[in-house]
Amino acid sequence: MTAAEDVTGRILLVEDDGVARSLLARALRELGHVVAEASTCAEALEWTATWPPDVVLLDRFLPDGDGMSLLEQLKGDALTRDVPVVMVTSTPEREFVVQALRSGAHDYLTTPFLAEEVLARTQAALRTKALVDELRVLAAHDPLTGLRNRRGVAEQLTSWRAHCSRHGQPITVAMIDVNGLKRVNDEHSHAAGDRVLRAVAEQLQACVRTEDVVGRWGGDEFLVLLPRADASTAVALVERVNSRLALQQLVEGGPITVRAGVSVAPPSSHEDDEHLLGRAAVALLEQRSPMRQLA
Repeated sequence: MTAAEDVTGRILLVEDDGVARSLLARALRELGHVVAEASTCAEALEWTATWPPDVVLLDRFLPDGDGMSLLEQLKGDALTRDVPVVMVTSTPEREFVVQALRSGAHDYLTTPFLAEEVLARTQAALRTKALVDELRVLAAHDPLTGLRNRRGVAEQLTSWRAHCSRHGQPITVAMIDVNGLKRVNDEHSHAAGDRVLRAVAEQLQACVRTEDVVGRWGGDEFLVLLPRADASTAVALVERVNSRLALQQLVEGGPITVRAGVSVAPPSSHEDDEHLLGRAAVALLEQRSPMRQLA
């Protein structure tokens, strides 16, 4: 991607002036952007909870609060902290501009403004977001399976736990390993073992929900994050994966299967990520049946 390329994305436009919001939203949509409109802080947070934007255009003053306060909430949420926020103000005092930039704003606009200026600054913010996303993908993914690596899935766990806690929802962690992978490596070669790992990764991805996160934890272990779900969702996931693997002749000697240890963090949980993962790991090690949950 070159600096001159135009990119399109999801824009959250937070502006209480209905006329100004409609005109700007139309201009953005004509350029191919998908635009969500909010007139209050509460509406904006509802959008970000279910529809993560690529850029937020945020008015300084809103009926139910201050745009700066909303900016700080967005930057304090791991799911939205890397989303560029362009502040919009009619009174660009130096103190406000400095505070906004120090609080994490990507840029600011002064009203009244030309539509071309808004569109250009939105494009700049989108290009920044695209580059950041590209670098994050490279740093956080496993080259063998294409899944998130240990670092990448751990970061997602921190993000989703904060999100679920804020919205009063549980999150379930399933630590999954491949039964008999050492035998496959020893008897059929490590290339065959790699094929098995890729196949398991593919089936995990095919069986999870859109919001779930699948990562390779290391060796023959995978980690699946299931936000807003309980242990039964993880049990069903393992059953679906094993059913699909049973249809594949990956190696001689019978189908490949997986097993999992599960731990659940309720909304009120204060344990850290390491403890939550430790409970899942212990459940995986101690289990003697296809599934064991450590409460």
